[in-house]
Amino acid sequence: NRLSNACKGIDYLVCVSKELTNFYKKHIPHTKPVYIPNGLDYTPTKLSKLNNKNLISVGRLSPEKGYLDLIDVFNELHKLDKEYHLDIVGDGNDRKAIENKMEELKLNKYITLHGFQKKDYINKLLSNASLYLMCSHEESFGIVLIEAGSFGVPQVAFDSAQGAHEIIENNRTGYLIKNRNKKEFATRAHELLNDRKKLKEYGSAAHDKSMQFS
Repeated sequence: NRLSNACKGIDYLVCVSKELTNFYKKHIPHTKPVYIPNGLDYTPTKLSKLNNKNLISVGRLSPEKGYLDLIDVFNELHKLDKEYHLDIVGDGNDRKAIENKMEELKLNKYITLHGFQKKDYINKLLSNASLYLMCSHEESFGIVLIEAGSFGVPQVAFDSAQGAHEIIENNRTGYLIKNRNKKEFATRAHELLNDRKKLKEYGSAAHDKSMQFS
């Protein structure tokens, strides 16, 4: 009701995802939601070679982004292959809890917390990554997914992040994992990373998908 009242007098409301557009159509019938997704502001000239074991995730270190779950997922990946390395870019209230969990699981050597960084820094990491991981509990769009895709990097995410459904095509550009199953997340990521032919196919498809948002 508070949201509906706040939108009185608005003729049009721009929504960045289909899920949000449908939500506002249902709950605020007196306005006109229009779907205009976020877009890329940069198109890479070189794609990732997908020839290493570097994993990456970018975002605010807050509870809804699920970074504590990501540490658990990476711990499962670490059990499968000690050469995996995870780069986490971003800052937020959960940073100390993340550091504590990394210490507890003895993963400090295998995970780098880069803190908040500018686009050029992030793009350099994306260009040298082989897989993007998203553990968000919720996500309206997930622009980082199309940014990763623009570098030809496939993505794996929990399907609880509704915005990811518009970007990740399951079994084509990456995987959407049901029920926030951490072991399945790690297993699918590991299998993809160890099938170079499929990894490159998914990377190419992820790049094509991202160009729809150029």
